[in-house]
Amino acid sequence: MKKPVTTTVVVLAILLQLAWNASVESQDPRSKRSLEYELALQRGTQAVIWGLPAVSMKAFFQSMQDLGAGYQDIVYVSKPFVSRHGFLTANNNVPYVAVFLNTKDGPVVLDVPAASEKTVYFGSVLDMWQTPIADVGPAGDDKGKGGKYLFVPPGYKGTIPEGFLVYRPDTYTLPVALRPVSRNGGTLEEAVEYAKSLRAYHLKDADNPPPGKYIDAWPKVWDTLPVYDETFFQTLAQVINEEPVLERDLAMMGLLSGIGIRKGQPFQPEGDTLAGNAVADF
Repeated sequence: MKKPVTTTVVVLAILLQLAWNASVESQDPRSKRSLEYELALQRGTQAVIWGLPAVSMKAFFQSMQDLGAGYQDIVYVSKPFVSRHGFLTANNNVPYVAVFLNTKDGPVVLDVPAASEKTVYFGSVLDMWQTPIADVGPAGDDKGKGGKYLFVPPGYKGTIPEGFLVYRPDTYTLPVALRPVSRNGGTLEEAVEYAKSLRAYHLKDADNPPPGKYIDAWPKVWDTLPVYDETFFQTLAQVINEEPVLERDLAMMGLLSGIGIRKGQPFQPEGDTLAGNAVADF
């Protein structure tokens, strides 16, 4: 007769424990996460990992806009970076010069001066996904002799004149960050002046380039780093809308639509998720 009683006690204990757990979970906000939320959380995590290169470059450009620069405008520092300059991989030994090219309105020229006796360029032109397009300076395509790097828009069919180093990147926006490196006893001042000889302009203006706009960012706060909050997704949506979708990324576009990021549409999160209740329509 004791065995059934023991079994009953055990069953009652289990039921009481389950009831207690249910009571505790009902007070835990995490227990209220829906399947929709969990899916968005996983998709959002993958979107951050995948989109970091482009979001980082977009944040870089937005920081230059805060300094008063636009596309084809040259931003340089007259002294090496200090703590008010937020850069992920920059050093504090040399000055830098940066420019964002944009070919949406036609081909753009990056006019690189020849290496001087005291200063040379070291750096690259990237696309918005941080894919290298061209190296600059003695180790680059101009071999230190200077040259006119011509970047044409995706799908460009126009005539390309002679005398240019020609590139066909997959994105309209092209970040450029260069180090003017001193040699042969060159001074910081000479390196900065050399940096200010970099030019960028549209191909249509190549015969008579307009005066460039040069901004010294050294006295200012210059934070180029992306922020990891909801604005990350807003920035990623901007990039998706501004740049061509590459064939390699079509599967990812389907995932992004599940968190409210769609080509040609504003990012408007909705539903029981961080990034929205969206249905893939690609």
